[in-house]
Amino acid sequence: MRILLAMIALVTLGACAHHKSCGDKAKAGHHMKKDMWEKAWKDMDTNNDGKLSKKEFTDFKVAKFTDMDTNKDGFVTMDEKKEFHKKMKKGKCKDCK
Repeated sequence: MRILLAMIALVTLGACAHHKSCGDKAKAGHHMKKDMWEKAWKDMDTNNDGKLSKKEFTDFKVAKFTDMDTNKDGFVTMDEKKEFHKKMKKGKCKDCK
């Protein structure tokens, strides 16, 4: 379970190591608070059984990738990722979960 939650944090919000300002805060997991974990879990648990199947997790990640790939070339650049996260923070990203 801990490994799955760590994977969700890493994939959903990106690795903190990419952010120069994180420093030692990365060790504390400051990017995902409890309410964010719960929302991410509910968004992924599409059949509401309280468990994540591999398909539910994969489908969620594919949808995120598709949202980030703004030019639809099948790749996500660092610029696309940064722009996606800016939109998420501002609440302007359609279908962001």
